[in-house]
Amino acid sequence: SSTPVVHELLAPLAGFLGRWQGEGEGVYPTIKSFRYAEEITFAHNGKPVMTYTQKTWHPETRAPLHAESGYVRVGPSGHVELLVSQPSGITEIDEGRVEDNGFVVESTSISRTSSSKAPHVIKTRRNFYLDADGSLQYTMSMQTERTPMEHHLKNRLIK
Repeated sequence: SSTPVVHELLAPLAGFLGRWQGEGEGVYPTIKSFRYAEEITFAHNGKPVMTYTQKTWHPETRAPLHAESGYVRVGPSGHVELLVSQPSGITEIDEGRVEDNGFVVESTSISRTSSSKAPHVIKTRRNFYLDADGSLQYTMSMQTERTPMEHHLKNRLIK
């Protein structure tokens, strides 16, 4: 079967399509800094939406660390929505805008199951952009019930 044509609303983000891998670093005021390996995949089916899957693992032991999946929806005038579900019992709706070479989104809704761990994340901000060298640069900041918005993750991934 042939690959569908990228929907015109996805065109500004078409460069994200594919499987990306890299090693990143995580920091936060309440935890010890850490390194992680990561894979992010963006795919499409011809509609104005991309599927998004992400998984991380320990770079030496390869033990799984985190995973999430969802969708990136692009609307008119560069409006972007990232819908994410995590196996830790958290769902997140982020909204933002297409920007030069990428998109920036901030959470508008975070829901959790009764068994999700505290302290609960109450706000996130994610930046995805394609660098001049062709890499995908990703940063995430978050706020919990106990800490203000702080930088948490940074990664550079390549296809």
